[in-house]
Amino acid sequence: MSPRPLSDYPPMMDTTMVAEFLQMSPVHVRRLAREGRIPAYRIEGVRSFRFKRDEILGWFEAQRVTPAELAAEAEALADSDTQ
Repeated sequence: MSPRPLSDYPPMMDTTMVAEFLQMSPVHVRRLAREGRIPAYRIEGVRSFRFKRDEILGWFEAQRVTPAELAAEAEALADSDTQ
């Protein structure tokens, strides 16, 4: 099954929609929201999170990794394996 286009998601999304959009589990999305690592909103007295589609897209785009970062990470892992 291919992912839905961005335009199919409403401006405000719940945890399940964000999980589908990011292709990760709802549990992981809730954890990221509780830790403040992903932009989320919670209405007073309500336990569930709400997310703005455009903010989630912006957050996702900010997670981009450069080839130099990947190479440095691989080198650090190789160094730790040899010790």
